[in-house]
Amino acid sequence: MTVQAINLGDTSADAVPVPPVSLLGTVFMAVTYMISSSITDENQGPYEIGLVAAYPNTVVRVTITQIRPVTVTFEGTSYNSGDVVTIALGQYQSAQVRTLTDRI
Repeated sequence: MTVQAINLGDTSADAVPVPPVSLLGTVFMAVTYMISSSITDENQGPYEIGLVAAYPNTVVRVTITQIRPVTVTFEGTSYNSGDVVTIALGQYQSAQVRTLTDRI
C-alpha cells in the first residue's frame, strides 16, 4: 500500500509520500521558506511545522535554529533561536509549531 498526503489551495498544491512507521528515524530537519524577498515579514507568515506521534509516550525536541533572531511561541511559552521546545505526545497526537514573523 502507498500513502500520500496532499494539500490543495486556490493557488498552490503540495504532496508528500508517507513512509511506513517502520522506516521512521529519530532525527529530522524541517525547512521553511521565504515567500518573496519583496514582501515584508509581516505579510509572509505563518511559517510552521507539523508533528505526529507514531508511538505512545513520544517526546519530541524541536531546536529553534535560524541565522537571524527568531521567536516561536508554543503553548504560551516563547522560545528564541538556539532554544529547544520539548513536546510530549501520545500515540497519533499531533502538534504544530509556528511563527508569524519569521522562518522557523
